[in-house]
Amino acid sequence: MLQNLLADRFKLSIHRGIKEVTAYSLTIGKNGSKLADPPEGQASKVLVDDHGGVVFQNITLAGIVNTLANILGQPVVDKTGLTGRYTYTFNPNADPSGPSLFTAVEEQLGLKLESGRAPVEVLQVDHVERPSAN
Repeated sequence: MLQNLLADRFKLSIHRGIKEVTAYSLTIGKNGSKLADPPEGQASKVLVDDHGGVVFQNITLAGIVNTLANILGQPVVDKTGLTGRYTYTFNPNADPSGPSLFTAVEEQLGLKLESGRAPVEVLQVDHVERPSAN
């Protein structure tokens, strides 16, 4: 519905494409993943505490990938090969004297973040116009 409105009002035309950009790759750390299988029947949810810690319950790795991408301000590509659902806690430390985000990811999750370039899906604007007066 929103896409139709934008196309009508602004003559917006877009397409999806692949572009190689600076991104982070998420891989399994040298000591292996620390992600736990969820208890039987656990509901899927994400909880955020007052100190910025995040508890992911019965969630795929997309949860941590999106959280890391938001913190880093760059895409994060999951290259772990892990396809299950997991329960895990992640406490990114806002304290400058604490461990870096990269260290926290490895110590808490058993995963590793590496900077590089990766192909990611992007929306590309082909055409847009100012709307006509009402």
